[in-house]
Amino acid sequence: MLKGSSSLSFWARARRLLRRPGGWNVVVGGGILLGFVIVAVFAGLLSPHDPYAQDLVNKLKPPAWSGGGSMSHLLGTDYLGRDILSRLIYGARISLLVGVATAVGAAFIGVTTGVIGGYLGGWVDAAIQRVVVLFQAFPFILLAILLVAITGAGTWKVVVILVLSRWPAFNRVARSEALSQRTREYVLAAEAMGSHWFRLMNRHVLPAVVAPSIVVATFSISGAILGEAGLSFLGLGVPIATPTWGNMLADGRNFMYADPWLTIPPGVALFLIVIAANVMGDGIRDLTDPRLRNRAR
Repeated sequence: MLKGSSSLSFWARARRLLRRPGGWNVVVGGGILLGFVIVAVFAGLLSPHDPYAQDLVNKLKPPAWSGGGSMSHLLGTDYLGRDILSRLIYGARISLLVGVATAVGAAFIGVTTGVIGGYLGGWVDAAIQRVVVLFQAFPFILLAILLVAITGAGTWKVVVILVLSRWPAFNRVARSEALSQRTREYVLAAEAMGSHWFRLMNRHVLPAVVAPSIVVATFSISGAILGEAGLSFLGLGVPIATPTWGNMLADGRNFMYADPWLTIPPGVALFLIVIAANVMGDGIRDLTDPRLRNRAR
């Protein structure tokens, strides 16, 4: 009996979520992202070949459904004979790792500085905002070239570049919410009773920042994935031999007309994961919007 009622409660909550504005966006976008996560986690089991293994005898083989293709290489091979499907599967690991790590790092820096600056105000806020403007004004590509020239290419170096370019977005959102919260009656009352500013920020301001920051994070994931692909395509990102979607696009750019299957799979994968992240971000934004929260039941 308990089991049935809990099951009914779950489906009732699911139907209620789907009726709310943005519910379908969260389910569809989140489902596609979950699929990519599963592929990335189990890449070793799903990949039919070693993504680094070269076989020059079978280089530039077309997909299995084309003339000259073979079932052993469903999506064909690249100019070094590496299996495209295997590299595509392993590429999901790098893309998701870079996207999530960038969102987490940028959120930590941006939310921390935004809440502190917005709540304390004065010279602290002014100093933080000058730094924010500096990072927003500095060209992203020049920042990437500068850091790669100094430290060299690498996955975590790409993450650092993307974090430095994306934390101001979190700062703006967190600062705006902190400015709003610090004038609320319950915050002013707690200040009058002698509560420390650090405790007030943790207890009242920070929880209010979580929902809008999650929305920014979903868009940051898609932006970071595209950023990594762009940097790798230009040779400024992950090392060339590493299977990433950006590197696959770079490898296939000289064969786009004769052998388009080299670039279509990573391009489609990038399109799907970015659209899914943006759709889910739109849905979360609608779900957390108080003006839409009670529209549908």
